[in-house]
Amino acid sequence: MDNAPQYTTADEAALLERLRKLEAEIAGMKDRGQPLPPGFAPTLPAPLMLLAPAADAVKRHWLDWAIVREARFIAFMYLDPRYRFSRLGQFGIPGILLAALLNYLVLNYLVITIPFVTPFMERAILLAMGMVLYILLQREAARYRNVLDYLARYHA
Repeated sequence: MDNAPQYTTADEAALLERLRKLEAEIAGMKDRGQPLPPGFAPTLPAPLMLLAPAADAVKRHWLDWAIVREARFIAFMYLDPRYRFSRLGQFGIPGILLAALLNYLVLNYLVITIPFVTPFMERAILLAMGMVLYILLQREAARYRNVLDYLARYHA
């Protein structure tokens, strides 16, 4: 049984028939191994963050003010009494900071220091923890933006 909706006008029925023929033709091209026409390639997923256009990159200075705004926003997020952190934010962010401190103490005072290996390991671990911390802070900031939008909309 065909699950397609029933159309009443002749134009809609003709359009539906053309669409079915086009789909059958494209499926036949795939089966024969022929390349698809331009525009019929599968779409790639959109990136999470789009980069600035190249023309805008010329105007950039050494200090990107968006980073400063984001840092202020995260500071306000921590000081806002209306916002409750997620469990990952409550325990993950302080956990990463504590792990960074323990990384320093363990690799500098408790492990035998090998001249080139130990500093490299310490910095590699700190880099990985910094990336995780950045991801956690960005997720919490996005969640905080949603909470602020909700508060502005319903608790004005």
